Amino acid sequence: MPATAGYQVHLLNKDGTTTIEFNQAVNLAWEWYENEVGRCVFTIPWNDPKLTATNLSDVAFSEIRIYRKESDEATATLVWQGFVAYIVDDKDGTTVYGLTYMEC
Repeated sequence: MPATAGYQVHLLNKDGTTTIEFNQAVNLAWEWYENEVGRCVFTIPWNDPKLTATNLSDVAFSEIRIYRKESDEATATLVWQGFVAYIVDDKDGTTVYGLTYMEC
């Protein structure tokens, strides 16, 4: 049977002491650019028990890490990293938009 991949979204607060792992993130997409800022977007459904009013905020700095994990692997591979740019609440859940780090 072939291995199947799953994605995990981790949010870290600015001092790195709190990590929230969202396994139910849907509509997950990201992109990288060589000379532009990359972007990501994902939605956390309302029924995700880890989604609370205090653990997801666009007011305080939060880092986003997206990992890909094969079902037959013990560890996950980091595929995208950036920070929360803004958050939109709608009828489906909370949609998070992120940007990559860019050096000038």
